[in-house]
Amino acid sequence: MTDGILRKPRVVLSVNGASLTPIECSVHLSAHQSADTFDATVALDDPAGLDEHFWTSAPEIAASVLATNDVAGRGGWVTLISGKVDHPAIDWERRIVEASGRDQTAGLLDLKVNEKWLNRTSRDIITDLAGRAGLGVQFSGGSDKVGLEFKSDRNRISDLDSAWNVVVDLAREHGCIAFVKGSTLYVQPIDAATGATVAIHYQRPTPAMYASGNFITLRTSRDLNLAKDITFNHRSWRHEKGDAVESEFHARGSGTGRLSYRMRAANLQKDQQDLIAKSRLKQIISHERKMSVEIPGDISIDPRSMIALSGTGTNCDQTYLISDVTHQFSSEGFRTTINVRNSDSKRSIEQTK
Repeated sequence: MTDGILRKPRVVLSVNGASLTPIECSVHLSAHQSADTFDATVALDDPAGLDEHFWTSAPEIAASVLATNDVAGRGGWVTLISGKVDHPAIDWERRIVEASGRDQTAGLLDLKVNEKWLNRTSRDIITDLAGRAGLGVQFSGGSDKVGLEFKSDRNRISDLDSAWNVVVDLAREHGCIAFVKGSTLYVQPIDAATGATVAIHYQRPTPAMYASGNFITLRTSRDLNLAKDITFNHRSWRHEKGDAVESEFHARGSGTGRLSYRMRAANLQKDQQDLIAKSRLKQIISHERKMSVEIPGDISIDPRSMIALSGTGTNCDQTYLISDVTHQFSSEGFRTTINVRNSDSKRSIEQTK
């Protein structure tokens, strides 16, 4: 359903400084607080010179995937993912290597921590852990002292958990998500987008023409269960003070019926609990409307972007948050598949307690 565009996209797998030309390559970028991944198939006899001895003996294999929308120079090269190969597999009959790996989130996933942070802010702890994995940090959300409250101290205790889980938990307590892009750890509100907005337009069919649009395929869906009125209640008992705090938020929906969620924790402050309850409710209703769209490959799209749909003439026409992006290079060309989500644009959240 796209207009004819003549382009010459290209992808390169950079391995330990050598540039390989993949037979096929796929890069999966996610905002689901997990590692981005890549899969590439390259010739064992690639002119770059990384033969079977390299793939079967290298103690560590650093890898990056670089791509361009047009090799002629219109747009330039972009690093889609930078990390390490986890699993190189050799097909000896076809003399190819199938290499899969993760981005630099792997450094936080593989790092186990058993520490206690006393009176440290979320920003301090996240920056500390990211630095150990060689990552910089970009914050878009607020940061206060967080953790359990005992008298005048606030503590964050990690008992042999992965550094990534600590980062994700801290981000959630501020209504944020965490994900890695390149060598930067991004911490931003769940409903925020710091990148460009990509416009997807649908043209309805007429007696004179078929349906059309600037995409290859387009599918939308709606979860009627999540379209109901939803209440999220969070309670916390503070042992040292001997009292309880309660937070509750309500999201009015267009569906029939109600849903209620309850959560309990210990020793939280009211403002901290408010933030957790509201962000959890936002996260729930953000899956009410979903869309999957496949377009001609575009390296500029990543989880920081937003997608704006128009032209259907329905409530589907709104902006969406990106869940994940897959860039696929193959003999069929370069395509990008984007999965997005959001609550209905007419929905609002109000605090009831």
